[in-house]
Amino acid sequence: VLRACEGLVSAKVGLREAFRAKALQHANALKVGRTQLQDAVPMTVGQEFGAFAELIDEDIIQLQSASRLLLEINLGGSAIGTSINVPREFPSIVCRHLSQ
Repeated sequence: VLRACEGLVSAKVGLREAFRAKALQHANALKVGRTQLQDAVPMTVGQEFGAFAELIDEDIIQLQSASRLLLEINLGGSAIGTSINVPREFPSIVCRHLSQ
């Protein structure tokens, strides 16, 4: 899952940058903005692409945050996390075993 997230983040970074480039390219191209399927205020095509880039950026941040949580290992095996009933070296033994 971590490797898949890395690839997805990388792809989203590329997509974000493409939207940012399009935002610059179309910074002066006017269009009618729409809201609730009705014409609204004027905006530029560049603003629309910029908004897409911002949404992608938020996705990237959330993916990176979620990926960090995947690095945590809930070892279990100890009395409600107190380690009162496990040997002192239990966490390092389990991590070594999982790494293998």
